[in-house]
Amino acid sequence: MSIYVIAILFAISIAIILPSLRWLKINYHAVYFENLPKHMVGFRVLQISDLHNRSSKKKTFDIWQKIRKMKENPQKKLPFDIAVITGDVVLRRAGQIIPHREDFVWLASHVPTFYVEGNHDSPHYGKISLFLEECGIKCLYNEKVTIEHNGGLVDVIGTKDFVQLRKEKYAGLCELFADKTHFSVVLTHQPQVWDKFKDSQPDFTLSGHTHGGQVRLPFLPTLYAPRQGIFPKYGRGFYYHGNSKLYVSVGVGATDFPLRFWNRPAIEIFELFEQL
Repeated sequence: MSIYVIAILFAISIAIILPSLRWLKINYHAVYFENLPKHMVGFRVLQISDLHNRSSKKKTFDIWQKIRKMKENPQKKLPFDIAVITGDVVLRRAGQIIPHREDFVWLASHVPTFYVEGNHDSPHYGKISLFLEECGIKCLYNEKVTIEHNGGLVDVIGTKDFVQLRKEKYAGLCELFADKTHFSVVLTHQPQVWDKFKDSQPDFTLSGHTHGGQVRLPFLPTLYAPRQGIFPKYGRGFYYHGNSKLYVSVGVGATDFPLRFWNRPAIEIFELFEQL
């Protein structure tokens, strides 16, 4: 192989890696449900997952400038009704969340905001949850809260991380889904938790963790996901079980292996519609 070919391949790799690290993508999704309650039509959710901040002094990747610019004119409000953070806000230490304090306070002051732990957060959950609650964010630890929207009610349910749930043999998990009076938005960091409650037919579940494989190749499915292995059952995007829907976000950050390849960081906005 000539040095020119090597140089070209190196340049192409850099051209792929750099956008995968710093070119934030905002994915907009129209999601359709049968028999969607009228008050839920047009309900919009912002999902942030897997920030994996690596420093206690600065943001590894600042997603907030784009979020703060999401203003709808003439109302001058954000184009989502709630925000959810589906785990792994830090990489290794609780203090790594500190650089995002001002942004979390800002977000929670504009819309109801909810958080569930990720596997990287779990060892520091006490400190992280206290920090987020002080910012105005509701932390859900195998809990359900009911909020009002458009004159109707919505259940927001959050689970513990998969590792913790497995240690506890999923105690108390299915009880969260016993009451189906209201439309439910479920937050769980690792998507394989969905297998443990999807038969209860929760309406809409949001997760992350997989990073979409973090390293991807064009036209191929997700190659690997932690705790799922090669060609995982849940890689990225939408999955369905009866009338229940799951979405797996590729998220924002990276783990100890600090690169994303062919896999831009992303946040998600979902808007709900009735299936005609």
